[in-house]
Amino acid sequence: MLYPACDKQRYLVYFGVTGHRNCHDNFLEAMAKYDWGSRLVPNPPFNIFMNTSVESDGTVVTSEPCSKPGDKLIMRAEMDIVGVASSCPMDLTPTGSKGITDVEIIVAEDIEALQLELAR
Repeated sequence: MLYPACDKQRYLVYFGVTGHRNCHDNFLEAMAKYDWGSRLVPNPPFNIFMNTSVESDGTVVTSEPCSKPGDKLIMRAEMDIVGVASSCPMDLTPTGSKGITDVEIIVAEDIEALQLELAR
C-alpha cells in the first residue's frame, strides 16, 4: 500500500515507454462493465505480493518480490464486493524482474471446501 498503481504517465516519464500495460488501465477496463466511468482509480492499491519498504530517510524502495510460484492468499469477504486484480505488468524495475506472471483468482462460496481443495 506504499506504491501507487502504475499508469501510462509513469511509464512515459520514468522509462520513455508508451503503450505499456498498467494496473491503472487494467482497473478501468475491468470496471467498465460496472459503469465506473471517469471516477478516480483507488490509490494506493493493495499490493499483495509486492516487496516494498521504507528506508530510514523516508525513501520508498521496491525490491524483487519474495513470493514464489504457488504462493497464495485466502481472503474472505464479509459482504458482497466487486474486486479487481491485476497481475503486475511492470517489467522494467525489480518489481517484475522475473517477468510478468499469471495470477489465478478463485471465488468460492465455501471457504473451508476451497482450503481443502488448495491443500491437495
